[in-house]
Amino acid sequence: MNRHSVLILGRVLAALLVVIALPVAQMVAGAVFRGDGQLKTNLFVPLTFIGLAAGAVYLATGCLFHRKLRRRRTKTLVYTEVVLLGLFLGLLVFVGVSAQYPEKPPPPGKTR
Repeated sequence: MNRHSVLILGRVLAALLVVIALPVAQMVAGAVFRGDGQLKTNLFVPLTFIGLAAGAVYLATGCLFHRKLRRRRTKTLVYTEVVLLGLFLGLLVFVGVSAQYPEKPPPPGKTR
């Protein structure tokens, strides 16, 4: 395996961390949901899809940086990956922890 293969494998594993960061942050340290358990499950599905989209963006951004910096030293590529991963994880954990649920959903047919 050459250095590019190892970096790509690491980026794919890091993308999996990005995917699960938002739902896990919400479950562990987010706001407490008071209500039916089914509604709580319905709220985690969009969080997971947002995590999947963020993982895809992370993967694309990492590949773009790797393409632009491919002739640099391996140390530079690894630092770039770590900084990019830290930015994505920090943002998703912040969003997951600070997300608030509405106290009571609006009645059917009514909008806010």
